[in-house]
Amino acid sequence: MFGAPKRQDVIEPESYAPPLLKLVGRAVLPVPAYLRALDYLYVTRPILFFPGWTTLLIGVLCAMGVFGADSGAGSRWSLIWWDTQIVLSMLIFAAAMGGCFILNQLQDVETDRKNGKLFFFGEGFISRKQGYLQAAILIGVSILGAALLNGAVLAAVIVFNLITGIMYNYAPYNFKSYPIRGLIANSLMGWLAFVIGWLVIRGPGAEMVIASVPYLFFNTGLYILTTMPDASGDAASGKQTISTRYGLRTSLFAAAFLYLLGGLSAIALGDWFAMVILHLALIFLVRAVFTHKMPHVVVALKMGVFFLSLGICIKFPLFLGLIAGAYFLTRFYYKERFHLEYPSFRGD
Repeated sequence: MFGAPKRQDVIEPESYAPPLLKLVGRAVLPVPAYLRALDYLYVTRPILFFPGWTTLLIGVLCAMGVFGADSGAGSRWSLIWWDTQIVLSMLIFAAAMGGCFILNQLQDVETDRKNGKLFFFGEGFISRKQGYLQAAILIGVSILGAALLNGAVLAAVIVFNLITGIMYNYAPYNFKSYPIRGLIANSLMGWLAFVIGWLVIRGPGAEMVIASVPYLFFNTGLYILTTMPDASGDAASGKQTISTRYGLRTSLFAAAFLYLLGGLSAIALGDWFAMVILHLALIFLVRAVFTHKMPHVVVALKMGVFFLSLGICIKFPLFLGLIAGAYFLTRFYYKERFHLEYPSFRGD
């Protein structure tokens, strides 16, 4: 379901832009203005907002005492239809993620070309200058918005932008080019999503760190899975990740071990939500561990994210509508724009 759309035969070469054109058989047709406008939305990779939003909302619910050892049946099943601060935190975090994802694409144009994905900059749909401007605006909006909540959220958002936007992509840090640094950076990104959600409700403390442990393990395991489909392209471009350095077999066992640690920590903390989600996700990961087949890895990754996001809808029913709306809009956009079927639950 989530991930990056893979390039197929129908892609606009850079020579056709501007104006951007679409190939249909042998006919060359102008791209409608509304599709070109949507390029600026989808370059932010909004489908990836949902794993971030999900972890943020988990932080909110842990801070409320809904998940974890202190949760009660009453708070567990009562629904949250709207909360202005929570919605604002989601918008702020979306701006931060979108800006940082653009910076990552601007630095990974050649790698993405080899992996056949994320072709907005590589194929000339959006200029680099426009990309940097959009990223700067989004990151600025995230910081200004966080200042409207509280100082702790502001600090967490600034740290997220620094790690995800700057340190992950640019020298002298360039975390994405080193397997262990990249692993640590991605673990921190997921953990900060949880922290931002927690800080919307409560102040920082030991309880926050302890409650985040199962989700830290789970998100880190998910990150390892994301490196596997791109391993060949990353290796060809000289990019070092966990999968390119240690191989598919070792990486799968590492992801499974992190899932196991997440499940054990959830049991120790009495976090029923993390226990259920991790065990459901582990079913698909175990199959990948035994088969070593890439389609099974991709399905394990997608289903892990799907179960996590769907579980949040137990408390936030409107989140399900947001997921469904984004799914169908994204399917429409990629079908009309690039003749791609994305997102999907298939192992590709």
